[in-house]
Amino acid sequence: MTAGARAMPNLLCDSAIHVYENERPTAKTATQAPPHAPFEAYRAVQAALDLSRVVVSQPTAYGFDNSLILEARHTGLTSAASC
Repeated sequence: MTAGARAMPNLLCDSAIHVYENERPTAKTATQAPPHAPFEAYRAVQAALDLSRVVVSQPTAYGFDNSLILEARHTGLTSAASC
């Protein structure tokens, strides 16, 4: 730990993330193309910040197709919620 850094409490939760994949078609109602933001990239952020829990939120870019967040939830996360 660096000087001035504090230990983070256990069970920290990232309260909302979105997952985007370039190969996924967006909904016809999408107003812009989302950036490529795969779940694997988020895992690096999660590890760096020592976050043990995450809420994966449905982005509007995919409309009612929530298959991507369901896949992200089942990629080894033991403490993910989706909404």
